[in-house]
Amino acid sequence: CGSFIRQNFSWGRLLISEDMFRKLCTSQKVHPSFLDIVHIFGEKTEAVEESYSAFFYHSLSQYEKAFPNIFLGNNGYVVGYNIKYVAGHGRPFLKDPYSIRETGVFQLCAYNSTGTQRSSWLFIHASDALEERLEGIFRNAEETACAVQFQIHALILLSVSENWRPYTNYLEDTFRALLKQGFYTKIEGPSAKGDIHADFSDIRKLQLLTDKLRSLTHILQLNINLGVQLKDSMRHMLETTRAASAIATSVENFNFQIDMFISQHRTHLARIESLVSRAQGVSSLIQNILDIRTASSSSRINNALIKQLTHQATQDTRAMKVIALISSIFLPATFVAVSRSRMQHYLQG
Repeated sequence: CGSFIRQNFSWGRLLISEDMFRKLCTSQKVHPSFLDIVHIFGEKTEAVEESYSAFFYHSLSQYEKAFPNIFLGNNGYVVGYNIKYVAGHGRPFLKDPYSIRETGVFQLCAYNSTGTQRSSWLFIHASDALEERLEGIFRNAEETACAVQFQIHALILLSVSENWRPYTNYLEDTFRALLKQGFYTKIEGPSAKGDIHADFSDIRKLQLLTDKLRSLTHILQLNINLGVQLKDSMRHMLETTRAASAIATSVENFNFQIDMFISQHRTHLARIESLVSRAQGVSSLIQNILDIRTASSSSRINNALIKQLTHQATQDTRAMKVIALISSIFLPATFVAVSRSRMQHYLQG
């Protein structure tokens, strides 16, 4: 059976009271390690712990005393994790049409050779599409036989990962628009209508894009690690069960799907890492262009100032020449006139 704890939106409160949650965990025999995953969800005002991922796997034989009511033999396990993915948020006022979402998953599976089995699932904030698909699976008894339920984990991982490819395409389109600013802008600046203009705001946009891309590379790597951990855990489970030969086909299918999940994520990771490297290069190019423009502008200002000072010095030189010429013409006559006036005054006295 499967239980779903929902939220109205990603940062909203869990639609379950604390008392009901405790009763649910008790009835479903939820392992205490799952609380680390539960704490990721709940009411928020900003993105919190988007870079955090948790995973645990325990063989049920280790917990016979802890689970006396459901322990049926050495065949069984508990597993829990959170898977991160991207989905459209539908808010038109945001430029980026996608946001980071995550789903918490817990499974307990116990069975023995006589066919007695017990299985329980708990999902936190599963997408509508995933919840509908899981409910269809749980209604089919053949698909939910405890011994083969580990295949559902591969289905969950692949189902929530469908939007990574279109989101990566969107990021590449966003980068191409900024790429034009660096590659096609004129070094001396726009000179005609329609010329591409690059300025500091383009560098800031590239830095914001680069920061987002680096965050996504971390999330993709967390998902890759999750796929590897799930595969290793299920292999350990099969090594300790007596029914391994009976479910060989299911095991092969599970491994194929997990390998596909890991391969797809590695492809998305490589594409985004390439965008990070290219964005850094374009940012450096635009910065160099702006530095050249600044240096050129400073040079033009300095040249204009020097030209102005030279012109003023030339004007001053011409003025001094005129003053000197006037002085050379009138100063001797003035000196003679003054000298005669003083001589006459002396003789009369």
